[in-house]
Amino acid sequence: MNQDQKLGPIRHSLAHLMSMAIMEKYSKAGLGVGPAIDSGFYQDYDLPEPISEKDFSWIEKRMREMIAKDIKFVKGESDFKNALEFYKHDPYKTEMINDLKAKGEKTLSFYDSDWFHNLCAGPHVTSTSEIDPESFKIDKIAGAYWRGDEKNKMLQRIYGLAFESKEKLDEFLHNREEAEKRDHRKLGKALDLFSFHEEGPGFAFWHQSGHWDHYQENMYFTQIDERDFAVKPMNCPGGMLVYKSNQHSYKEFPIRAAELGLVHRHELAGTLHGLFRVRSFHQDDAHIFCLDNQIESEISQIIDLIDKMYGLLNLSYHLELSTRPAKSIGSDEIWEKAETALKNTLNNKGIKFQLNPGDGAFYGPKIDFHIADSIGRTWQTATIQLDFAMPERFELEYTAENGSKQRPVMLHRVIFGAVERFLGILIEHYAGAFPLWLSPVQVKILTISEKQKEYASEILLKLKADSIRAELDESDESLGKKIRNAEIEKVPAVWIIGDKEVESKQISERARKDYANKITDGSLEIEKAIEQIKKIISDKT
Repeated sequence: MNQDQKLGPIRHSLAHLMSMAIMEKYSKAGLGVGPAIDSGFYQDYDLPEPISEKDFSWIEKRMREMIAKDIKFVKGESDFKNALEFYKHDPYKTEMINDLKAKGEKTLSFYDSDWFHNLCAGPHVTSTSEIDPESFKIDKIAGAYWRGDEKNKMLQRIYGLAFESKEKLDEFLHNREEAEKRDHRKLGKALDLFSFHEEGPGFAFWHQSGHWDHYQENMYFTQIDERDFAVKPMNCPGGMLVYKSNQHSYKEFPIRAAELGLVHRHELAGTLHGLFRVRSFHQDDAHIFCLDNQIESEISQIIDLIDKMYGLLNLSYHLELSTRPAKSIGSDEIWEKAETALKNTLNNKGIKFQLNPGDGAFYGPKIDFHIADSIGRTWQTATIQLDFAMPERFELEYTAENGSKQRPVMLHRVIFGAVERFLGILIEHYAGAFPLWLSPVQVKILTISEKQKEYASEILLKLKADSIRAELDESDESLGKKIRNAEIEKVPAVWIIGDKEVESKQISERARKDYANKITDGSLEIEKAIEQIKKIISDKT
């Protein structure tokens, strides 16, 4: 018998001894289920008064006294008539017996230990002499509905720990204490990694952000536990709650927090359009908390970041300054201050912009970036929004240099905006022919026949080892068909493997038209071909 097989009967027997100790004090106690579990055992009780942790010591003491008496566990059987008569005053055992009868059981098994007679399938130890009296511990109390049904009575569930020795018990307790120290919820707060809030138990819903008043027609609603909730329509309020998780000093600013968050918008069915208009999408939001005298430098750095990202993608753009809309929050003074700050930043940076009156966010003015695609269409993507209103509404504070409490300024920014929409724009901008560094599949390997499969697989592993996105087409299609499929997929580089390539340890390369002057057509040594691809990726060309 292995250790687990020995522990099961020990733990189950300890549950019986615990019931004996409790029933000596509460003779009319109702007994629910009491199985052995992974770390010990538990037993459900219907008692005339609550058991507390203060009772653990006398229960353990009495159980150890019973172990010392070398009590035997004797199995017996009974028919249903006698069993029901014996338990006629116990509604829990009566219900279990009737359920077993309904399932077609013919007889019932019992275990006797001293005076204790209990309906039980076992198994148990032969005698309490098999139990180490220092190897168990009464652990905790919880509530449990009879049969797990909340319509039934709530019973008291008493848990115990049990192992083969005191050393194993001590080891378990030590490991559990360590696990509690490492609880990610505690560490998340201690290390300032994340936080949870009453405003969003399990998912986000915020009133004070203003989204309810100004955006509820575009939100999804549900009800849980008789409370109304909405699925998160924007990431912004979460940024505020993260800020409020800790106290802040002027010395910390600027504080920058990024979130690639999933949001949901209730769009009408007729307005849905591929990736351009969806109901669920990701936004690459960042929220920057800063002082008044840091506004211009922070906005300037965001503009530089957006310019760098769009430059990599060869996207040209123009800027629009959008001002206060008809539906908004915040005073006239706050709006005037925010709009002036954005204008001054653009003017001081020497950037031309168009004024777009009345198209700002409801909480603040914004700078919108409109990119132009390869066929002349423009798309509003990146945005920088200056917000004095939400910090006021959420009562955000920091300790100023003079010790007073002040409100920070908040900047909202996205680079791509809705990521799904931006990908849709890029697909159409490149007509699916992504630059090699951005292409989902950078190299496609084609075999002429089954004989080249092993060599082609080796090449695939080499490409992946160099973080090159590659695929192997080892289908039974003709080479011409495979080449045509790769062209339809707009793969930048196609490597063909035949018998000649296997023998020479080379590849035969075909380049997409726009890479004809960067990728060598024809035979090439593997290492040179890989270096060629790596350089194009590194250069982002």
